[in-house]
Amino acid sequence: MAVLDLYELLKRLRYERVRPAAISIGEPFLEDTYCLERKHGEWRVFYFERGERVALAVFEDEAAACSKFLSVVLGDATTRSG
Repeated sequence: MAVLDLYELLKRLRYERVRPAAISIGEPFLEDTYCLERKHGEWRVFYFERGERVALAVFEDEAAACSKFLSVVLGDATTRSG
């Protein structure tokens, strides 16, 4: 299943059983979560820890940002429920 946009990303996250508490899509950002936001025409992927954005990646393209977000989230086994 290809991730082309935010809608497809959300479907894939549910399919992969990603815990909602492990991610934040849009504000507000929860502590210790992987985050995806669109701001000022850019898509940003990062980890939110102690009120700071860690390992920020910026994309102009929604598909690239969604793919990166999915890759990062699925790369961390703690994000999924049993």
